[in-house]
Amino acid sequence: MSHPNMYKSRVNQPDRVFLNSSDDPAMANNGTFSGFQANYATPILGVKRTQLLRATIPNAPIGISIPVYSLVFWYYKLPTATTMPTLAYLHNVRLLPQDCASPLAVAPYNIPTIQYLPNPTALVALLNTSCASADPATLNPYFIQNDILFAFNTTTNQITFTGAGVGSFYCPAGYNDPIWQNAPQPLFTGPAWPGGASLVATFPYQVVPGYTMALRCGYGLPTTPTNPFALLTNYAIRYANPVYPNSFPNLVYSQCVYLYANIIAGSSLGSANQHNLLAVVPSNAPALGVINYTVLMSNWLMKVAAEIYEISITMFDDANQPFILPDNAQVNLELAFYYRDD
Repeated sequence: MSHPNMYKSRVNQPDRVFLNSSDDPAMANNGTFSGFQANYATPILGVKRTQLLRATIPNAPIGISIPVYSLVFWYYKLPTATTMPTLAYLHNVRLLPQDCASPLAVAPYNIPTIQYLPNPTALVALLNTSCASADPATLNPYFIQNDILFAFNTTTNQITFTGAGVGSFYCPAGYNDPIWQNAPQPLFTGPAWPGGASLVATFPYQVVPGYTMALRCGYGLPTTPTNPFALLTNYAIRYANPVYPNSFPNLVYSQCVYLYANIIAGSSLGSANQHNLLAVVPSNAPALGVINYTVLMSNWLMKVAAEIYEISITMFDDANQPFILPDNAQVNLELAFYYRDD
């Protein structure tokens, strides 16, 4: 609440406030960002309402087409048609994060790094490169070289995978399957140390339940059936035959960018219990394009801090994970402020 004796002038009560991510001095220290802050020597006082009017956001997040937490394709290789899926039969192929400087990306390992994917064919090519890689068992004990092969059907617009293990049966792990979620995640070697020292640090893949490479490829069952071969579908099948998905590939990094602000506590609530939500900005631009969003109607947020010395903005994606941009991607926002109760 404003101090009763604090002097308010035109300078303290702007109608429009423009925020540019590059004006945050902390931006020079990181190389990437998912939030930024504007500081004001002259505070904004007595605000009764605010709303986002316009947002300009480069659609170039780290990962471009697929987030870092969706880079592992989990599947089961079972010895019989009635074997229950367990950790002993869990396997994967994976891609490396885009911002990971790892020796795994070069010979003799040759695990591909996620990149801009213009179409599903490009994703299939990356996954098949990973299938043929020499992913080391010390970092990824679930990998079997050339055990599966991916394909894209241009008629059905679907991605399939086919198992190569003679006598085995294959099915994708469900995107909410607790077996892969609770399993030790594969590791990747971290960034180079200053001075070019050996790359020795290892980090596990980020796990976000409900978001896997299998789901990105179109395999949309949340859990792996106890006996997947009892299903009246082609969702699980014998080796040398393609395993068909029940949906289509998704190369959209995030359908929306969720903007949060520190000045509107209690003004909004999301279905996942998100608070301080300023606006949900639709991703109306293709990858590497620029999202331009203009609010078409008045939607005032009424619970606003009475004294504003700083405005902090954070950005999240559809999975409620940070929407991370490189520093050369400038985010620009325009906010309206209103100072009367009527």
